[in-house]
Amino acid sequence: MVHTYPREKKQAVIAQVQEGDAVVDVAATSGVHERTIRKWLATAKEGRSLSATRPGSKPFFHQVAEQHLDDWASAGISLIILSSALRSFEKPRR
Repeated sequence: MVHTYPREKKQAVIAQVQEGDAVVDVAATSGVHERTIRKWLATAKEGRSLSATRPGSKPFFHQVAEQHLDDWASAGISLIILSSALRSFEKPRR
């Protein structure tokens, strides 16, 4: 079963180990598996964030590319609306 822990809990568990408590003891009292605590310690040592990562697969498009596609689609819709509005002002053809 997958557990997600708030960053504050992760920081508290890491602090206990860094203060000298054994990982096994902290695992028993906190209810967090030993291996998980060791991963958190490694993550903290590397200076990476302890915040939960986004679940699921990575986005298909890079964030900048996705923004460009969104802008492009919005501009396309605006042009369609403008074109339709301009047609309503045209004189009917014979």
